[in-house]
Amino acid sequence: MVAMLPDPHFRDITYRTPGWAGGEGMLRSFKDTISQSRILNESYFSLRGALDDVVERGIRIVVMPGDLTEDGQIADIEAFIALTEHYRRKHGLMFFATFGNHDAYGMTGRHRTKSYIGADGVPVAVASKDDARLFTPGYAEMMERLRDFGFFRQDAFLHWETPFGDSDALAERTYALASQDQRNHCEAIDSSYLVEPVEGLWLLALDSNVYLPRDGQADLRDSSGYIDSKTGKWDSVVRHRPNIVDWIADVRRRASAQGKALLAFSHYAMVATDDPRPGQYAEVDDEAAGGETTALLARTGIGVHFSGHSHVCNIGRWTDGEVSLTDVALPALCSFPPAYRVLRAEPDTIEVTTVPVGQAAGSESLMGAYRREAESTPDLAEAASILAGSADFGDFMGRQLGVAVQRVLAEKHFGPEFFALLPVPLDECLRELGGEAVPGLSDLRLIDALTDWYRLSRGGEMALPHIPAARLPGYAELGRRLADGEGETGAWRNVHRMLVQLGRMAGAPYASAFTL
Repeated sequence: MVAMLPDPHFRDITYRTPGWAGGEGMLRSFKDTISQSRILNESYFSLRGALDDVVERGIRIVVMPGDLTEDGQIADIEAFIALTEHYRRKHGLMFFATFGNHDAYGMTGRHRTKSYIGADGVPVAVASKDDARLFTPGYAEMMERLRDFGFFRQDAFLHWETPFGDSDALAERTYALASQDQRNHCEAIDSSYLVEPVEGLWLLALDSNVYLPRDGQADLRDSSGYIDSKTGKWDSVVRHRPNIVDWIADVRRRASAQGKALLAFSHYAMVATDDPRPGQYAEVDDEAAGGETTALLARTGIGVHFSGHSHVCNIGRWTDGEVSLTDVALPALCSFPPAYRVLRAEPDTIEVTTVPVGQAAGSESLMGAYRREAESTPDLAEAASILAGSADFGDFMGRQLGVAVQRVLAEKHFGPEFFALLPVPLDECLRELGGEAVPGLSDLRLIDALTDWYRLSRGGEMALPHIPAARLPGYAELGRRLADGEGETGAWRNVHRMLVQLGRMAGAPYASAFTL
């Protein structure tokens, strides 16, 4: 069996920058924690909770498809390595990783400035230019630091290779990049590798990052001279590293010929899913590869690919005749629902089970610092009170998402006009859309339905324990009633679409266990 622990976003909350006056470790601000869909400090505990569960299940192989730490800062990477080394030595775990957009930043690295909770509760900005251990290194340094995560050959491996051959020397794993205007050129490293850690299992770790030089007067000695890898994802990979497509196809052929079970993974999705995503409403939906890229990757015969980044329990399927590609999107340890996937791989099948991480012992200790910040910033008091009432880590994450939806995500993803409608009772929304009140939903506001939409779209079946069971039949009925409606404009059009999707998801969320 293999445990896929995606997007841990680990942070060393015990680290203190020189001269830190907080008296405690450096915690990212509470305001930042409740202003996005992932947590920033609790990952220190959630990764431990997941690894303890992995050990209890008797699993030895752990795969992490990117975003190993929150920002790739040296202090966090060192603590991440120390933690995983403990599990490696004590429990015999083997770790394999690939990079995401929060790990190594291109070839140059990147300076960071982040906000931390000060001793008086007032957030304090700390910059890596003042503390070198808060700097995010580039690929070469990060790969050297993480050399025990599959990036380099080890004597214990039964097989190991890269798209360039058998050598693990970084100088032999480079490719040329040029800006679109052809004025700026650089050499980049491809961190992809294929490894056989145990007899019969091949792990194909694919680097889906491309840090393209910018046009014009770009300074390639600085991170500002490059376009962030999130811009292109797999579309950029196949455009700038076409050799990887042939390599994937060759690996697939050899795995089949030799009877190997193949698990392929990268940070970004190869297939767009049919399920709703916030980007659809903001008209910026770039979570997966474009259609031509997906078709090209499907023709490699890879069959199944596992992806992180989006932090959702989801599946994307692409089929054209006898050619198909399934992308299994992975939940994250730092977002709702906190979970990981367990895989049982055979040459012809892959069994997938999703495991919730409901406990993260120690994470509750952070509430004291959050309350101090809330005392210094009154508009945070309600959020601190909501989170303080959490029954466990899983409940905390469900509440954190709800707070983030109301504070930031609804307006960011759906627009200000939609955001203004959040306090409106759901019954009034239905009348505006030409419908009637639905039993079981009359006490809800639009914000309540939207929060459940986020939970179901991110968690599928894993979200059900966090939604009152009595709501689900009502949502399903609501979706059926509104499914044939049309004519809405502006914010009401998005309200209509969201409620129809909510009804569909309430009736048939993705299963947490399946076989491919």
